[in-house]
Amino acid sequence: MRYEQIIHSHKGCLNVESEPGQGSSFFIYLPVYEAGMKGPMESKKYRKGRRCLRLLVVDDNPKVLKLLERDGARLPSAEKPGKTTSTVEEEISLDCRMSFEDARRALEGQEDQGMEDKGLNAGDDPHGRFDALAAEQEIGGRSAIDFCMSVQGKYPDMIMIVMADQVTRELVEAKQRGIIDGYIDKPVSISSILKAIKERSE
Repeated sequence: MRYEQIIHSHKGCLNVESEPGQGSSFFIYLPVYEAGMKGPMESKKYRKGRRCLRLLVVDDNPKVLKLLERDGARLPSAEKPGKTTSTVEEEISLDCRMSFEDARRALEGQEDQGMEDKGLNAGDDPHGRFDALAAEQEIGGRSAIDFCMSVQGKYPDMIMIVMADQVTRELVEAKQRGIIDGYIDKPVSISSILKAIKERSE
């Protein structure tokens, strides 16, 4: 129990897999921090006043992504200056990906000719390329919680929301420990994602 408390105090989690006659495996997950970085709970807050909210959505269902992209197209975007709605205060830049690998590449600025054309690099913004991440609870057997934990140290300002098919104990504990910032029940919409981001930033 003492070891579990130490892990939790460092915003990590402990998972155990056990089979009779086979033994037990203990998996310890700890966020990675780089020197000089603020802790995730100190700095993770959407910075109001930005011209554009940069949102990364990860879901392996193309129909869901298509619906979210359609909803996002109705909102103000960086490509459509001057367009406003009564419910959204800021422009939205939406990037949809179908796997955690693609999402990681997007976070790191790979395969992004647009930034290069503007003379920008992924490292030019100390807060990362995205303000918020909304990820499907599980994709291809991989957990969104594990993915969030793997990028948490590198992008401490990014708000991370899990889109949940069902609320599990692991999900609740991940929020309590600061691994994720929140979760929302599926089906989701751009409005419900933005509401969760706004609640976290207040």
